[in-house]
Amino acid sequence: MLAGMSLYDALTHTFAGMACGGFSPYNAGIEAFHSPLIEFILTFFIFVAGANFALYYRAIKIDKDLLFKDEEFRVYTSILLGFTGLLTLILYKDMEYSLFNSFRYAVFQITSVMTATGFASIDFNLWTDSAKILVLAVMFIGGCAGSTGGGMKIVRFLLLLKYARRELFKFIHPRLVRPIRFNNKSVPADVLQSILAFVVIYISVFIFSAMLLTLLGVDIISSVTASITTLGNIGPGLSLFGPMGNFESLLSLGKIILISNMWIGRLEVYTVLVLFTSDFWRS
Repeated sequence: MLAGMSLYDALTHTFAGMACGGFSPYNAGIEAFHSPLIEFILTFFIFVAGANFALYYRAIKIDKDLLFKDEEFRVYTSILLGFTGLLTLILYKDMEYSLFNSFRYAVFQITSVMTATGFASIDFNLWTDSAKILVLAVMFIGGCAGSTGGGMKIVRFLLLLKYARRELFKFIHPRLVRPIRFNNKSVPADVLQSILAFVVIYISVFIFSAMLLTLLGVDIISSVTASITTLGNIGPGLSLFGPMGNFESLLSLGKIILISNMWIGRLEVYTVLVLFTSDFWRS
């Protein structure tokens, strides 16, 4: 409210931001306010919502340093800062925004998309391809485990990268024994297998739904981004389904496909698959 929002707007955008929902009473979303201060305030709270709430509780109750000792939180922060920096440079160079506006748009869009909030303070559908690639990349990552964010979650990406790194070293040194550690604890093999299976299924659902949309006549860019943005519960995609567009033009069958994606992405893949097993219904 101190930044210029009415009480109603402040409440609705606060709830939508902290829940990583991204809904706004305005068609133009956050762009309707044309306020850098509002964008920076929302960016902070969206960032908070995208991290692990259990970690916040432990940091408050036990030791505040736990927040910065947590491996996932450090990677989460590093990714946001890294992508924000890259996008700022691209916007400054290619879009000829001022350095301030380049940073302003970059930090808001990267934080909003990566945490699956989906707010937009500018139509990034009009940006250059290199800028849109960065936005697309963070769509796959998501927020932290235990957050209100969507996507695949950072902890899975982190452990998957550690697993790939270990397998590469084992290829070079076949007798190497190197346990994968997360927050100074060894990760069991069955957990790694579960994460690997999750990622494979997640990517398969993404590819399959994108292919189905192309068969319905949707262009490839719209299909790919619609698939990943709904699977990650983000909201805006690119091309036909950009931040200032919507899914109204999509055929009913296409909407059913994307509804399924949102359902799978929100409940998580394994939960949905269990519903289709006979053992679940017998028990």
